[in-house]
Amino acid sequence: MIIKYKILTKIIKNIFLKYGVSDSDSNLLSKNLVETEMMGFTSHGIQRVEQYINDIKIGKIQLGKKIKITKKTPTTSILHGGWNFGQVTAIHGVNIVSKMAENYGTGCIIIRGATHVGRVGAFTEMLAKSGFIGIAMTSAGKPGHWVAPFGGREGRLCTSPIAFAAPTNDDPISMDFSTSSMPEGNIRYLKNVGQMLPDKYIIDENGNPSSNPSDLYNSQGLPAGAILPFGGLQGYKSFGLGIMAHVLSALLGNSIWEKDGIEGETNGLWLLAIKIESFMGEKIFTDEMDKLIAYIRSSKLNKDSSGIIMPGEKEFTNFRNCKLKGINIEKKIWNQILSL
Repeated sequence: MIIKYKILTKIIKNIFLKYGVSDSDSNLLSKNLVETEMMGFTSHGIQRVEQYINDIKIGKIQLGKKIKITKKTPTTSILHGGWNFGQVTAIHGVNIVSKMAENYGTGCIIIRGATHVGRVGAFTEMLAKSGFIGIAMTSAGKPGHWVAPFGGREGRLCTSPIAFAAPTNDDPISMDFSTSSMPEGNIRYLKNVGQMLPDKYIIDENGNPSSNPSDLYNSQGLPAGAILPFGGLQGYKSFGLGIMAHVLSALLGNSIWEKDGIEGETNGLWLLAIKIESFMGEKIFTDEMDKLIAYIRSSKLNKDSSGIIMPGEKEFTNFRNCKLKGINIEKKIWNQILSL
């Protein structure tokens, strides 16, 4: 079904309000989830509403808890969310890291005590739109170990997304990708809507390659099989990127990588902001970025290519199309929303 974004945002907001979420947090969550859906990241869009409401019910998300800085230098901070919504905590972190970078040229923050932070690229894009280069990585403890190491068959790492965004004179260049062959949220989405994976991105509990999303989960929804690193025979490279993300976001600071329970389920987030003006004029930078993009696009196209698409371009186009025409919601996901 097709639904207008303002209507969908209001519906999602009212669901959060119904379960005791504050008006400001309900506004932030509904806006972020719907905009993520509009960009085409269904894995981190409105299907997460049911998860968040369930987390409220079981006390995993603790409403209204104070978000605190637990350690600080002029250019670094560790932020504890008090088991609040991950997205609320992360945006609080974006504001802190922006101020540090504005004052000192760079700012770096590590987030702990936050539940699912959502689409990591949303935070780097916020930085890019404010004149910074943003880099972010996220990981978690043992309950999030969905990804097998290269050559292994059991989950030992998280999907460990990496995001990067830099401003241009138009939309930012924005990369946001899992270091696994597919994000767990995408696999969950395909399971929820009754579709198969496009390729054998996972292995089942016996180590057999599979395209059936149900083979990833046991009866409690926890890992039975594992997701493979992306890259096939070159998967050791994405495996290495996954380790990097794991070290920066789940080991550095207060280590959570081997934790179980609520501490292990927290999304550790590492976020870096670089003030462009500390290195060169912002307008000079964005003009150079535009020249770089034009140079890249000047390449002759390979056969069967429909064009060179810059990182983030497809997602920003999706967003504008959805804003104009409405958002297509799968029936099973819509029924989930209505049941809340």
